[in-house]
Amino acid sequence: MSDFFNLQTQNLSTPLKNKLIYVVGASGSGKDSIINYCCKHLFETLLLPVVVPHRFITRQDTQHEKSLYLTEDEFLKKSEQNGFAMQWQANHFYYGIGKDIDACLLDNCVVVVNGSREYLPVAKKKYGKILYSIAIEVPVDVLEKRLCERGRESIDDIRLRLQRHKQLSETIKTDAVIYNVGSVAEASQSFVNKISTVTHLVS
Repeated sequence: MSDFFNLQTQNLSTPLKNKLIYVVGASGSGKDSIINYCCKHLFETLLLPVVVPHRFITRQDTQHEKSLYLTEDEFLKKSEQNGFAMQWQANHFYYGIGKDIDACLLDNCVVVVNGSREYLPVAKKKYGKILYSIAIEVPVDVLEKRLCERGRESIDDIRLRLQRHKQLSETIKTDAVIYNVGSVAEASQSFVNKISTVTHLVS
C-alpha cells in the first residue's frame, strides 16, 4: 500500500526548490478538511509536484482523515525498521509519517504533512530551512463544540486537550497562521496562497 493519498506532478518550465509544508492545529481545527479540499481542487493550480503522505496512526480511521491504521505492535515494528521519517505520540496514540517523503524532497517535490505542534522543534532540527510550518486556528468555543459533537472523549478529556493546545500554541510558534473561521474553500485558498509564496521565493 502506498504511503501517499495524493501525488500530483506537473511539467515545470523552471526548477523550484523542495519544501516541507508542516501543518499543525488542534483536533477539530479543520486541518484534514483543508488538506482534502486542496487535493481535490487547488493543488493542481500551483503547477508544482505536490505530495501528501498518509499518516500512520494507532487509531482507526475517521470519516475525514486520510490515515493508515496500525496496531501498536505494528507501529513499533515499523519504527524499529526505520520506516518513519517522523513519529510522535499524542493523546494516547502513536503517529508517524513514512520515510518515503525524504526521497520526494530529494526529487524537489513539495510535501504537505499533517503534523504535531509538539513535534515541530524536532522536525525543524531535522529538515532545517526547507520546512515551513502553518498553523490552522479556530476560536476555542468552536473547537470545544466540534470535539463534543465528535463524541470520542469525555468533557474532562476535551478540556484537558484544549488546555494542552493553548499551552503549546503559546510556546511553539509557526511560520504562518491561517484562521479557519469562514468556509473551507476560503481557508484552503489561503493555505495554497501561502504555499505558492514560499515555494516561489528565491533564496
